[in-house]
Amino acid sequence: MSKKEFLQRLSQGLDLLDEVEKREIIGFYEERFHSGTAYEGKTEEEVVSELESPETIARNVLEEYGINPKFIKTKEQRYNNVDSGQVIGVALFDVFVASWLLPAVVSISFALFASLISYVGVVPLIIGEHTIADQYLFAFLTAGYVLLFFIAIAILDLSIGLIKKIVVWHLNAFKLKNREKWIKKLSKVSIDRMCKTSGTMKFLRSILIIGSIVTIGYTGYHLFFGEQQYFASYANIQKETDEYYTEITDVEKWSIITNLDSVDVEIKPTQREDIYISHTYTDNQDFEIDVDQTNHTITLTQEISMVNFFSIQDIAWWFSDGSEIVIEVPEELLFETIDVSIINGDFDLEDASVDTLIADVMNGKIMITNVMLDTDTILEVTNGSIYVYDTVSVNSGDMKTVNGNIVLKNVVFDAYVLRTENGKIMLDELNVDLQDGLTLDAKTTNGAIDLNNVYVADVLLRTTNGSVDYFNEDHTFILDDLDVSTVNGSYEGNVED
Repeated sequence: MSKKEFLQRLSQGLDLLDEVEKREIIGFYEERFHSGTAYEGKTEEEVVSELESPETIARNVLEEYGINPKFIKTKEQRYNNVDSGQVIGVALFDVFVASWLLPAVVSISFALFASLISYVGVVPLIIGEHTIADQYLFAFLTAGYVLLFFIAIAILDLSIGLIKKIVVWHLNAFKLKNREKWIKKLSKVSIDRMCKTSGTMKFLRSILIIGSIVTIGYTGYHLFFGEQQYFASYANIQKETDEYYTEITDVEKWSIITNLDSVDVEIKPTQREDIYISHTYTDNQDFEIDVDQTNHTITLTQEISMVNFFSIQDIAWWFSDGSEIVIEVPEELLFETIDVSIINGDFDLEDASVDTLIADVMNGKIMITNVMLDTDTILEVTNGSIYVYDTVSVNSGDMKTVNGNIVLKNVVFDAYVLRTENGKIMLDELNVDLQDGLTLDAKTTNGAIDLNNVYVADVLLRTTNGSVDYFNEDHTFILDDLDVSTVNGSYEGNVED
């Protein structure tokens, strides 16, 4: 292909541009032909062979200007005749998609960057006296943080690309003048593009990613499968068990209050006549127990670490059974208050009668089974699920988790408030016998809501990304009000208000 033919085809491909814009592009390639033939001794055909096809170049240039030939056929259409259908589409997209998609994607990238701050807890592994296991763990975690950094960069770049496309769509939909200048500037905003234009940064990124993968593989092998079996040896550390006994002198109600760091807590009835508490652990963490016979209160506390540094023992603890507190009480014992706070661990309560139940777990699950409740119940988890089975209350149940499911089966409450950001809400057999539930307010951002045989008068179900199913076997039950809302999902059911 000759220079003349190349430039003609390129000019035809750029017809949607203004003459000034077109001359700028054509002039650039004319200069390329001149330098190739005059200074590099190449023929026109050799210069052409080094370039992309005229059609590909034209398509890339139009893309930089935010012009899609499928929708814009003439130069006049770039500025005139705003398409009302396209404007309505943009408005609907903004309300139903962009309003949650952009904050979600951006928040994920910033959350990943924020998590990198925890690397300060890795550094002490190699400060002062340390073992070869600490060195392996330091290298393993450092490489993991490097990969996490590049994952955060990739998601941030994805967020930027998404925002750019949405902005370009808006500019073109409303056909604003001089939008090409803004679109051209936006096309240059890219972390990946910046790395590609800098050979040093591109090389450094490749070396760090490959080096991190190799490091994780090498150190991970020695930590998990090597001859020393570092994790296995620490995970099998001999545990200790402390036992405590509390006599019950009368039939008054008792209360249990906890403020604990890393431990599972289980409360269960037995044939005992006293209260028995066992604490099984590898690290006591300044565990203390206080028994107030006058006020019938048992308080369990641990030292709460505000700043946690990694150690080989901490990582190995994740693969072991961990610490556990088991509280065994007489079957007939009644509780006035159970107020449980745990940073890392599960809470399990079964076969009990409680006036007030409050449980707050940061990382773990809450399981309530066969419990009689008298006042409002509050169950909160940050990372973990909430399970409530065979439980009856004459008041409300307020249950919230950020990352986890909420599961209720064969349960009776007057009112339900259920919240989860990332997880399902699954309700089965609620208020079946008397069909006397008053209100149910269930909301999840990312997850489905499934109801089966739920007999509550006023029901509000909301989810952003997920479907809603609501089926009752008793078709004669009519709700006072049913409000179902799902942005990206559907509703199926046989329940009406």
